[in-house]
Formats: sequence, C-alpha cells, structure tokens
Amino acid sequence: MSDFKELVCSVWDAAWNHGNADALDDIVHPDYALENADSGHTSGLAELKVEVREMRAAIPDLRTTVDKIVVDDDDFAIFWSATGTFLNPLGDVPATDAVCRPVAPSKESCVKTDHP
Repeated sequence: MSDFKELVCSVWDAAWNHGNADALDDIVHPDYALENADSGHTSGLAELKVEVREMRAAIPDLRTTVDKIVVDDDDFAIFWSATGTFLNPLGDVPATDAVCRPVAPSKESCVKTDHP
C-alpha cells in the first residue's frame, strides 16, 4: 500500500508542482470521468491534463501538498492543499496578483485507478 501512496504522491508532484501533466497517466484510469454537479458537463483525463497546464500557467509558483490519501479497494481520494500567486488569467478570470490557498478534498480530487 505504501508503494502505491508513494506513486500517487510522486505523480501528483510531477503534474501539479512541475507541470508534467502526462505523469497522470500512471495513476488515472483511462476511463476517468468527472461530472460537474452544477453544469452536468463530464470531462475526462485529457481535460484534467489541460486543467493542470492552465492552472500552472495562471499560478506559475503553484505548490501543492498531498496531505492525505484514502484508499478503498480500487478507488482513492487525495486530500490536498496548495498555495500560489494568481499572476495570469485563467480562462475568463483575470489575474489578481493575490495569493491563493485552496484546500481539498473536492470532487475534482477523487480519481479511480487499477492499482494492485
């Protein structure tokens, strides 16, 4: 189990802290789907990678930390925290130069994998 958690932390760090969104392929199931409860829009792994890249572009000094990983059978959830300065636009949202400190879990931080 600890090897799996180490893998998750390593991939998370590579993607969110260093911008290597393709590292997510190592832990995210190819059929990953996230449904937005408000809009009903469903997104997959490709959109998750775009989200990582866009967030890193908007918050170039983004630093995330995996605070806890909960594993249940072949599902897992990541509890994370982050900090960074919102220096560039994110979609239609203009930059604020403010320091952001989001904390999760959220629906977005839960993924399914085929871990051993």
